[in-house]
Amino acid sequence: QIFVKMGTTHSAVDRLRFSDDRNQRIPTREELELTFEQLVATMDLPDDKRQVVLGSSDEKKLMMLRDHHKQTNQMPPKFYLSKFAHVMEAESTKKARKRSVDTVRHLRGLEISLRTNKISWVQDFLHDNNAGLQKLIQYMKFRYELEKKGGHKRNKQTLTRTQSL
Repeated sequence: QIFVKMGTTHSAVDRLRFSDDRNQRIPTREELELTFEQLVATMDLPDDKRQVVLGSSDEKKLMMLRDHHKQTNQMPPKFYLSKFAHVMEAESTKKARKRSVDTVRHLRGLEISLRTNKISWVQDFLHDNNAGLQKLIQYMKFRYELEKKGGHKRNKQTLTRTQSL
């Protein structure tokens, strides 16, 4: 966890928490400064930019720490890859279609994670152990074939109905 003890001052900042979790303790001003300095150190900013960021208001620092907390608590790459694998493992087209309904949400989540997470998350996704790009391409090909089969089936049904009229 980010903090250890209750804050002793009563400013608006001290009543806020690093995350939206109501069970977390309130950070002291010293904890806020220390944690924020650690965050800024990971940003690899030039000295002039670093000084500007360190000079931000306490409210802005808390907001940045919350955003960072949300980003670092995203689902790992294996989460998304396992969801795609689950759909592709379906024995039938009907099961695959049913399972793929949720994967649209997971694809959106993956898109957001690839855009907003740290570069280390993206590297983990692409790493040979996960083979994220290859698995994503494999999943997209699978979905294309699934839609192609479904479209072919719908066209046959339309043709049959038209011929019977």
